Amino acid sequence: MAGFPNLWLMLGPNTATGHTSTLLFIEPGVQWVLKAMGELRHRGSRWIAVKPAVMAASNEALRERLGGSVWAGCRSWYRAADGRIFALWPGFTREYVQAVRGQHFAQFDFG
Repeated sequence: MAGFPNLWLMLGPNTATGHTSTLLFIEPGVQWVLKAMGELRHRGSRWIAVKPAVMAASNEALRERLGGSVWAGCRSWYRAADGRIFALWPGFTREYVQAVRGQHFAQFDFG
């Protein structure tokens, strides 16, 4: 999360699944955190934080994709009072794993 260096979320906004085990979502996150910690050590840095523009673009892509989903037109516990779908990942588990593994250190600030 932008503005929160070294905050590691294994499950958080838009990571819930209604069709498979959450372990399939947690494991790639743990693998990425270990990779990021190794990069911190390699760089001699003390913290890592996602760039605000990267987080904003990711959130916008999620909102767009979820806006066309069945969840956009119904009342459910996956939606906030303002209608924002905050809980579900909009795709397949494989897509989530690829998205987590596809993060690049250029998307982050180090210090």
